Amino acid sequence: MHPTAGGLDRSQDPSRHSHCVLLFAAVPALLWVARRAFIAFLMAIFFAYLLEPAVAWFTRRLKGRRIYGIAAAYAVLLIGLVVFGVTLGPKIANELCDFL
Repeated sequence: MHPTAGGLDRSQDPSRHSHCVLLFAAVPALLWVARRAFIAFLMAIFFAYLLEPAVAWFTRRLKGRRIYGIAAAYAVLLIGLVVFGVTLGPKIANELCDFL
């Protein structure tokens, strides 16, 4: 049977276009409703991407166990943040108080 034998060609079917419009409206609406989770998900991907070289380096040094490489990378990051906070935190706080 020819596609146009029943009346409309499937490419000219109005319901097909309305489904497309609904889909293009639903996807941004879903992203808007779930924007906080979506932003957290994107930040997690970006953070994992940034940590990957350190994890790979520690994994090679720690006998190929990736879990140890991940733990070492997070430990170094945490220690670095603590040292940064302890050394520069009071100075930043004093400057902020002077500014306000």
